[in-house]
Amino acid sequence: MPAQLDFFFFIGSTYSYLSVQRAEALAEREGVVLNWRPFSVRTLMREQNNSPFVGKPAKMAYMWRDIERRAEQLRLPFSGAPPYPIDADELANRVATLAAIEGWCAEFSQAAYRLWFTRKQNPGDVATLSDLLTDLGHDAEAVLARANSDAVRARYAAETDTARSLGLFGSPSFVADGEVFWGDDRLEEALAWCKSHRPADEAPVNPVVVAPYDRFDHVFVQPASFDASLAFYRDALGWPLQYAWGADGQPRGASLGTGAVRIVLAEAHEETTGRSRVFSSPSGGLTQSGRSGGAHDATDKSKSHGINGTRPTLHLQVDDLDRRYTQLHKRGAALFAPEPTHWGTRWFVAQDPDGNLIAFEQPLGSS
Repeated sequence: MPAQLDFFFFIGSTYSYLSVQRAEALAEREGVVLNWRPFSVRTLMREQNNSPFVGKPAKMAYMWRDIERRAEQLRLPFSGAPPYPIDADELANRVATLAAIEGWCAEFSQAAYRLWFTRKQNPGDVATLSDLLTDLGHDAEAVLARANSDAVRARYAAETDTARSLGLFGSPSFVADGEVFWGDDRLEEALAWCKSHRPADEAPVNPVVVAPYDRFDHVFVQPASFDASLAFYRDALGWPLQYAWGADGQPRGASLGTGAVRIVLAEAHEETTGRSRVFSSPSGGLTQSGRSGGAHDATDKSKSHGINGTRPTLHLQVDDLDRRYTQLHKRGAALFAPEPTHWGTRWFVAQDPDGNLIAFEQPLGSS
């Protein structure tokens, strides 16, 4: 499994401009998986009574000059100080949170910073942000609605809670297995540390044969007891609750995780028509794979092929779903051809010799 580096950032942090524009390419060059994790550094700074620049003109002037020097060194565009501060409602950061869930965070964040630094526009402004999303090929109204949903707000708050628990106090911050590196000038050091301190038993024996297209997303479980499972993962293992859904008699679900590890629990329930047990998903928010949906009578094969009793289903993301399906279909492992899901991806499910299920997914519109 490739080394992993968590990239905690806040759209509105000035020095994060440098990291957002270059971290993905550097990580790819070093063979490190970069996990984009927007969080509210503004909230943490208020809690810590840590105001970096506002009301401090000498320090602010130095900061802009320092960024100008570093931008020139890194060959990034910089034409003077942009508006500051920005994104008062943190809407751009919630869009980045949604984009991180759906797999387009790097593209969005880089474009948002270019808009801010080169065109001197506030990416948190609704009209400006809508135009940006449209330029990126997204339905701006639908994206903003999802970004303002309770589920995405809860995910953003959960990421901020994780940052708090890690002791973060600024953006950008890089975290590798609990080791924290703060500041754009620590990016190279973080990548080097991430690679050199990787446990020996995690290093691939023969990296040439490791499939480059399968990336862990989450494990899905429909437990026998939702309450017991939630208590185990949250309280016994200590995994933070990222978001949850279901109330007032509706089936419940929860996503929990830490770092690159995530599990989605969904309560089984009997449909009122007496048909088979199905699982819940967050109404109008995030589902088992972090997409939109609700407690459902699904038209896809999630009920018939995506659940295997209380055994876990491994969910993987791929860049070319049809190619992966062709490979596994030839080997007799794929259970059905790729189809759209009710949570906003295309998928198919494979089965190993012991009957364990592996779901391969690709976000809709990413092919």
